[in-house]
Amino acid sequence: MATVLLAPDKFKGSLTAAEVCAHLAAGIRAHRPDIEVATAPVADGGDGLLDACVRAGFELVDVDAVGATGAAVRTHYARRGDVTPEMEAYTARLAETYEAKVQFRKFTETLIEGCGPGCGTEEAKGQGGCDSCSSCAVASACGTKR
Repeated sequence: MATVLLAPDKFKGSLTAAEVCAHLAAGIRAHRPDIEVATAPVADGGDGLLDACVRAGFELVDVDAVGATGAAVRTHYARRGDVTPEMEAYTARLAETYEAKVQFRKFTETLIEGCGPGCGTEEAKGQGGCDSCSSCAVASACGTKR
C-alpha cells in the first residue's frame, strides 16, 4: 500500500496545521481509499511552533522573560525530557547575550531620544531623568542635549 505524508503549516487566519492535515487527509481518503495517509502538522517557527511541539510530545514550560522592548513578559517554551547541564549553561549564555542587547538598545535610545519627557529640565528629574545636561551621565553623547 502506498503512503502519503502530509506535513503542512497552518493556513494563517483560517486553519491550524492540524486542521489542514485533517482536511487534506479526508480529501485523499475520499478519492483514494487504498492510500495510507500519515500526518505531521508542522510550523515554520512562527505562531504554530509550540502547538506542533506539544503534539509531538513536548511539554510547555511557563517562564518570565524580558521582551524586545525590555519589559517583563510571561511566555513559555517547549521541552521534552530532562535538561542537561550543558543545555542549561547554553541557555544561560543566550539569556545573558539577549539581556545585553536589550540594555544596549535602551542605552542607544537614551542617547538618541534623551532620558525621558523634558530631558534636561526640572520636569525630567521628577520622572527619573536628569534635571540638567551637566548632571547627565550620557550628556556628551546625547542627541537631545539642551
